[in-house]
Amino acid sequence: MNFHLVWVFFCIISASFIFGSKKYKIEPNRELNIDGLRYLLAAFVVFHHNDISKAYFETGKWALNDPILGYMGQFGVAVFFMITGYLFGDIKKDTNWISFFIKRFFRVVPLTYISAIICISIATYVGIKLGNNADFSNVIYWFDGGLSGVKPPIYGYKDAQFIGAAVMWTLYWEWIFYFSLPLLSFAFNKTYTVGICIAAISILAHTAEFFNIPIHHASLLLFFAAGVLIKNLKIISSSNSIIKSTLASLILIYCLFVSNIHSAYNLTSFVLIGVFFLLVAKGGNLFGMLSTRGFVVLGDASYSIYLLHGIAWFIMNKASFHYGIQNNDVAYYAIQTFVWYAICFISLMSYKHFEKPFILYGKKVASKFEATCTKEA
Repeated sequence: MNFHLVWVFFCIISASFIFGSKKYKIEPNRELNIDGLRYLLAAFVVFHHNDISKAYFETGKWALNDPILGYMGQFGVAVFFMITGYLFGDIKKDTNWISFFIKRFFRVVPLTYISAIICISIATYVGIKLGNNADFSNVIYWFDGGLSGVKPPIYGYKDAQFIGAAVMWTLYWEWIFYFSLPLLSFAFNKTYTVGICIAAISILAHTAEFFNIPIHHASLLLFFAAGVLIKNLKIISSSNSIIKSTLASLILIYCLFVSNIHSAYNLTSFVLIGVFFLLVAKGGNLFGMLSTRGFVVLGDASYSIYLLHGIAWFIMNKASFHYGIQNNDVAYYAIQTFVWYAICFISLMSYKHFEKPFILYGKKVASKFEATCTKEA
C-alpha cells in the first residue's frame, strides 16, 4: 500500500475520533451499522474525487489516476444504492404516496439548492476570469433536485459540473427508484419479495446485454434490487458478529487491494459487494468500527459530505495550483488533511442546522397532509 492510501485511511479513521464528541447527538432507534457504513462510503467517494480533482487541475481531464481509489468511489456509490433499496424494501402498497414524496423532497432537494448556488457562483467567477460571455440559459437544471442528473455549463464554463465533483448523477437514479416504489410496493410482501428479487436480479443479469442495457446501468439497478432482497432475508441474523465482521472485512480488502477488477459496476463486483452489505446489514460491524460514535455521527452527515466535498476540493486545488503548493508534498498533504477535516465539520453543521430542520419540516408537512386526508375521509 502506497503512502497516499495510508494517508486516506488515516484521514478516515482520525476524523471519526476528532468528531466523535458527545456534543453531537445520536438519534435513538437507528441502525448504527448502516449509519456508520454511510460515513465510510461517503469518505470513499470523497477520496475518490480527491484523486480526480487533482488530476483535473493537472491535465484538464476529469479522470482517475489510482485504480484503487477509483474502485473505492464506485464501491461507495454501489452500497449507497443498496442502502436505499434496503431502507425502502418493505414499504407497503397502502402508503400515502403524496406524503412519502413530500418527505423525500424535503430530505433530498434543499441541500442540492445550496450546492447549486455555490457551484453557480464559482462557475460565474471562473467564467468571468476566462472572459466568457454571460450565459445562464440552462441554470434551471441546477435546481431540479437531481431529477435530470444534468448540470450544464454556467457562464460559458463547460466544466461547471466538476465544481461539485459531478455527483448529481446518482440522485437521478435515486429518484427513479423512488418513483418506481408505488408500483414495486405491490410486490413487497413477506411471502413473495425474496423470490421476486432473486428472479428480477437473475433476469436482468442475463438479459441486460440482449436488451442493449449498458452494464453500468444494469449494475445500478441490480444494486437497488439487492438492497430490497437483503432487507427481506431472514438468514444469518443470529450468527456471531465477529465471523460476519471478518468475512465483510476480507471481502472489502479483496475488492480494494487484491482483485484485478477495477470497476464495481459489473456482475462479479455486484455479487461481492452484495455479500459485503448483507454481512454488515445483519450485524457485521467491522469489529465495532461502524458503530463507534464518530462513524455514526459522521454517517448522519454523509449526505452533506457527499454533496459538498467536491466544492471543497475544487477551491483547494484552484488555490493550490495557482500558488504552486501542489509541488511541495508536505504542504499539499497538510492542506488536504485540513480541508478534509473542514469538510467533516461543515457537513456536521450542515446536517444539524440545515438538513435536519428541513427533514423535520417535511415530516410536519406530511403529517398535516395525512391529517387532512383522514378528516376528508
